[in-house]
Amino acid sequence: MTNEERLKLAGDARINEIEMRWPMFQLFFLIHSGALSLIFIYYKPKIYGIGMYFLVSLMGLYFSFIWLAATYRAQKLIDYWHRKMALLEELIEDELVREHPAAHFVRVFFNPRERTKVPNVEGIPLYRSLMAVVWAFIAIWSYLSYSFFSKWLATT
Repeated sequence: MTNEERLKLAGDARINEIEMRWPMFQLFFLIHSGALSLIFIYYKPKIYGIGMYFLVSLMGLYFSFIWLAATYRAQKLIDYWHRKMALLEELIEDELVREHPAAHFVRVFFNPRERTKVPNVEGIPLYRSLMAVVWAFIAIWSYLSYSFFSKWLATT
C-alpha cells in the first residue's frame, strides 16, 4: 500500500469520525432534553414520591458523564486521524523531494510535531461548544439531584 493510499484511508476514517459525532450528539441531546421535559411536566411528588425523582436525576447525571466521555473520545479520534494524515503527508513530501528535487509540494496539514494541526477558524472551536452543552446538562442534572435529595431527606 502506498503512502497516498494510506493518506486516503486516514482521511476517510477522519471524515467518518466527524460524521458520526453529529448523530451521537443529537441522540444524547434528544434523550436529555426529553428526560428533563418529562420531569418538569410530570412533577407530582405526592403521587410518585420524591425518591423516584432523585433516582431519575441521578440516572440523568450518569448518562451525562457517558455523553461527556463519548464526546471527548470522538474528538480524540479525530485528532488521532489528523495526526496520521499529517505524518503521511510528510512522508509523501519526502518521497516527492527525493524523486524530483525541484518539485514544489503544497502542504494541506501542518507539521505533525506541532500541537495544532488545523488553523483555527474565527470564533469558538466546535469541540468546545459541544462540550459546553454537555457541561450545561451535567450542571442541570447535578442541581436537580441535589434538590431532590434535599427534599427527600427532609421528608424522611
